Amino acid sequence: SLVRVTRGLDGFIRWLPDGQRLVFTRFPCWGCDAGGGKFMIADADGGGERLLVENRQTALSPDGLSFASAGDGVVLMEVDGAGPRTLVPGEAGWGYFGPEYSPDGAYISYVRFPPQGTRHYEMNADGTDLVRLAPSPQRGTLSPDGSRVATFESLGRPEKQNLLVLSDADGTNRVETEIVNGGWVSWAPDGA
Repeated sequence: SLVRVTRGLDGFIRWLPDGQRLVFTRFPCWGCDAGGGKFMIADADGGGERLLVENRQTALSPDGLSFASAGDGVVLMEVDGAGPRTLVPGEAGWGYFGPEYSPDGAYISYVRFPPQGTRHYEMNADGTDLVRLAPSPQRGTLSPDGSRVATFESLGRPEKQNLLVLSDADGTNRVETEIVNGGWVSWAPDGA
């Protein structure tokens, strides 16, 4: 039988490895500019619902024990509520979004944007060894082995808005595809 677990405009629902709880993002309305919504946790039966973090974009770690959130910097927090621990302090005039774990959980990537352009970064999951990846992506998705990045970029030409670009994680070996006006990128498990 079906059981209603969440009680709102909820999306990005993911089970935790224990199979007893799930995390999800609650939005105040569909299609409105509401920041990152509310990142929630609940028991599998819908009970025990509680807020983890609000108005920040989030990425759940592959082991389901912690999550990275971005807004005014990048913060790491445990799903049991412990934390938060600042990995990247926010700086005035900069925004942070799109946190993403590498498939093995060893790295977190995110996008930092000032008024003059965006920059994609990667660091160890503990916040050490911050490096800049491909230059000026709008949003990047790392390949399963972390060696390549897929981004959608606007290259200043009307026919090249939101063009899918593939490159090595350091920005070299760029390939501009013929795919335009895309959204989110998912790599195949083998990185193809």
